[in-house]
Order: sequence, then structure tokens, then C-alpha cells
Amino acid sequence: MDLQKTVEQITNQILDENHFIVEISIGGIAQHPKVEVILDGDEGISIDYCAKISRQLGSQLEEIIENAYLLEVSSPGIDQPLKYVRQYHRNIGRKVKIKQTDGIEIVGKLESVSELTINVLPEKKKKDKITPVSQEILITTIQNIYVLVSF
Repeated sequence: MDLQKTVEQITNQILDENHFIVEISIGGIAQHPKVEVILDGDEGISIDYCAKISRQLGSQLEEIIENAYLLEVSSPGIDQPLKYVRQYHRNIGRKVKIKQTDGIEIVGKLESVSELTINVLPEKKKKDKITPVSQEILITTIQNIYVLVSF
């Protein structure tokens, strides 16, 4: 079994039901691999939880990886797209930027999420006199979706 699948299996055994793997990547060189695990949760994820998972995962990886390795367990960065519908729910009410598979981009407020669709209220453009209407978008047509954070 390859290292990535092993890390995934171990991590899934450690995680509680409210947290999930977003991505696992193995980099570096074979003698000194870099294992990156990105986690998220239905209610977000804390630094303490990432540290706990890192300690538990690290202790199990020491038995598998003979050489020195680097382990990073973190949450997705603010600049990362949402990869799973499970992440969408936590962002209802937030401003999002969606790029659809047909190239159409929509910026607006994420209003609701269902199994197959999301509803987004597009931003009103300054020169438009028409009030935007909520749009239903099939999840299968979403190429990527980013949460837009304003400071």
C-alpha cells in the first residue's frame, strides 16, 4: 500500500465524525518525505484539534516511516476553494465567488445548500437598476467556489 493511502486510512480512524480530510499530499524525497494533511470540520476546525491529530498521526507514522519525515496537519487556507459540499453548509450567509464549468462566474451570498444544488443571491451591480434574484446552481456545474473575505 502506498504512503498516501496509509496516511488516509490512519487519519480517518483518528478523526471524529464532525471532521474530515480535505487533502493529503506526499512530497519531498523518498528518504525524507513531507506528509501534508489538510483537515476541515462541519463547524470549522481549531488549531488544538489539528495539533491533537498531528500527535496521534505522528506516533503511528513513526512505526511505518523508517526515515526522518516532516508532518504538517492544518486547516485549508483562506485562499483555498471549497472542495466538498460538506464545506458549503458552514459558509451559508457568506459572500462567495463561483466559477461554473461553462465559464460563468457569479459573486454573491450563499443562501442555501442541498444535496444537488446551491442557491446564491448575486451581488447587485452599481449601475443595474434591477434587484438580483436568487439563482439555483447545480453542484455538478461548479468548477470552483471560494469564500470571499473582506477586511
